[in-house]
Amino acid sequence: MDGKITNIKQVFTTEDAWLAAAMITLGCAPYSGDGGAIARIVRPDGQEQCLFIFAADSRCDDLARKWAAIDKLREAEPEHPLSYCHAMMHNRQRIIDAVKQKRRLVFRTLADGRMAFATEKEITK
Repeated sequence: MDGKITNIKQVFTTEDAWLAAAMITLGCAPYSGDGGAIARIVRPDGQEQCLFIFAADSRCDDLARKWAAIDKLREAEPEHPLSYCHAMMHNRQRIIDAVKQKRRLVFRTLADGRMAFATEKEITK
């Protein structure tokens, strides 16, 4: 449900919290009109929906298109700022998941010299 809606002026909306965070990080302006930048909607089926609202800007459309194919972007342009944002969000989620499971995390050195998180169980295999 990403895209533009019309309500007095055009805005860009998304339900994707990670995309919204990346867009703010990369300079897209949250909508500043009446009602603010976040809207909570109750659907006819009773489910709640949260929309993040941005001022209409061509950067929003461009970032949303790239986000829809983030794996291809990360492969083709690993240095793109959106690739960095996605990698950070992915790593943060992995750390949170590990903490919830109460596993100790350690750094390990990969064959190519990069460092990566691993659990003690993964290291001792």
